[in-house]
Amino acid sequence: MIGRHHYEEAARCRGRRAAAGDDLFTATDTAIDIAQLLADRFLRLTPSKARQILELLPELYAKRSAETPHNKARPRARTKHRTVEDFQRDLAARKAGTN
Repeated sequence: MIGRHHYEEAARCRGRRAAAGDDLFTATDTAIDIAQLLADRFLRLTPSKARQILELLPELYAKRSAETPHNKARPRARTKHRTVEDFQRDLAARKAGTN
């Protein structure tokens, strides 16, 4: 069970990161890129602290994901690009109309 102290400390850390403008990663980053970044950051810590973080992470994630909608994590919808077939069809329609 995670104590209240852990949640308060996490909130202070989030506040410091936000104040510093430090976006560790974005929703458009790949999972492997994020994992590598986290692993690199964990190497700065003692092995026991990194292990503690990894143990706390599932519970913290479950609690936070219950509080926060995942819509913010979804990347924006991509616009549909025209295919070669669309271009050829439009070109043929223009030629048929001008002849």
